[in-house]
Amino acid sequence: MNNQSNSQSESNTNIPAQTEQATPKLNVNFTHRHSIFGDEARSYHLNDCIGTLAYQATNVLTLVSGNFLGEEYAPMPSDDVIFWSIESAINTIKDIQAMVAAYHEVESTKNNQA
Repeated sequence: MNNQSNSQSESNTNIPAQTEQATPKLNVNFTHRHSIFGDEARSYHLNDCIGTLAYQATNVLTLVSGNFLGEEYAPMPSDDVIFWSIESAINTIKDIQAMVAAYHEVESTKNNQA
């Protein structure tokens, strides 16, 4: 038994050590979604951005919900279309939450420096 453990440990020493390489970080530029507001933390930018995003989410949900109360012979969108429309609205709402959190962080930093 002792010979087996020695031979196993010897064989493990012949294996080159794997070096840990950092996984590259993905840094996506989302300015195409919010570029008209700039990157300054101004309350009117926040207001405009949230208003626009809320308008987008509301209209996507309005389009989807209208199919449930529409004409009797109106074609219903596929389940995929309904799912991805709702998912789009959810992600837009998450964008609103992220925008408010970023604004709050800037304001907190400004208040702590004062």
